[in-house]
Amino acid sequence: MLCSEMESISACVNLITSSKGYTDETKYSCPACNLGDLTEYQLHRHYPLFHSSEPNISCDCPICGQFQEARLGGFAVHIHNSHGPHFRREPELNPAGLFAWVCVRNPCNGKFLIVNEPAGLSRGAPRYWLPAGRLDKGEGFVEAAMREVEEEAGLQVKLLLTQ
Repeated sequence: MLCSEMESISACVNLITSSKGYTDETKYSCPACNLGDLTEYQLHRHYPLFHSSEPNISCDCPICGQFQEARLGGFAVHIHNSHGPHFRREPELNPAGLFAWVCVRNPCNGKFLIVNEPAGLSRGAPRYWLPAGRLDKGEGFVEAAMREVEEEAGLQVKLLLTQ
């Protein structure tokens, strides 16, 4: 994590150490750096913040014990989809496997938005992409596109649909 503002560092530390009502207090260690004394919620927040630019790892999940193979997303994908608060996990897949890919251009300066895709989600090495993601069950393309930009870049955008 790189940051030049003390308030941002403080907010990040508070995010990791706060469980916000999550009641499981069992302690685990991070399989990548061996940082211990983390609850499931804290490990769920710690891993993507501190290990998103590292290669995928194969390991036994410290929470459920299931072996996670690096070539299939490893622990990064597993912790995101299977542990931590239910509202932060990936929702049910759209049965059609639909995907939204968004090209965002700033009208003031003409620059395009690219986002960092963590190593665990992009075949083992961090990469930069246009915001994109699968449609959630019951979601439309426009709704998915706007959600993906907000999730991946923290921006709310207005989509201009062209033919």
